[in-house]
Amino acid sequence: MDQRVIRGLPREMSVNDIKEDLVSQGIADAEVQQMTSRTTKKPLPLFLVKTKMPEKLAEIQRLAMLTVSFERKKNSTEPSQCYRCQRYGHTQRNCRLAERMSKQE
Repeated sequence: MDQRVIRGLPREMSVNDIKEDLVSQGIADAEVQQMTSRTTKKPLPLFLVKTKMPEKLAEIQRLAMLTVSFERKKNSTEPSQCYRCQRYGHTQRNCRLAERMSKQE
């Protein structure tokens, strides 16, 4: 399934309303989820659509009487790297190692 992100809708929009609108426009197999912030866990005004018909999504310009745009979901293929210790697999916030020592002359 292809994944696209919908931009241009308010965060209060119901996932069911979006799905019904997509079905009425000819995309019956769409799975819709609202994206949330990683830090605050609050809903974002972005919606993830999974479908087998991405070419039909490109034709849609309006959902719920609002102008929207569809973008490919950007997946990170690289592992996260810590700014503090420069090791991979965690971030600075979750670093349990001592700060990396600078080179001594």
